[in-house]
Amino acid sequence: MRLAKQPTPEQLHKVIDYLLSNSENVGKKFAEEAKINIRNARRDANKVVETEQKGGLMTEDEAEKAKEQVQDLLKQYETKIDEIIEKKRAEIMQV
Repeated sequence: MRLAKQPTPEQLHKVIDYLLSNSENVGKKFAEEAKINIRNARRDANKVVETEQKGGLMTEDEAEKAKEQVQDLLKQYETKIDEIIEKKRAEIMQV
């Protein structure tokens, strides 16, 4: 019969630190990918606005307002992503 040796507190801390650092890196990676996708959507939306303006379907003022709205949406979603990552980081740190 074999008995498993209990890990020391130092060993447990090393394992926990390793797991936390890896999970934070994964979370940061997903957050950055999400932000990149949002920025790409902004770029595409701004291209549509510019095309509409050049085609005469939108005035310059309307185009600028549309671009501002797109930028505001981008900021809102980036903030939401940051909040989600912080919430997950806090959950992980509680463990």
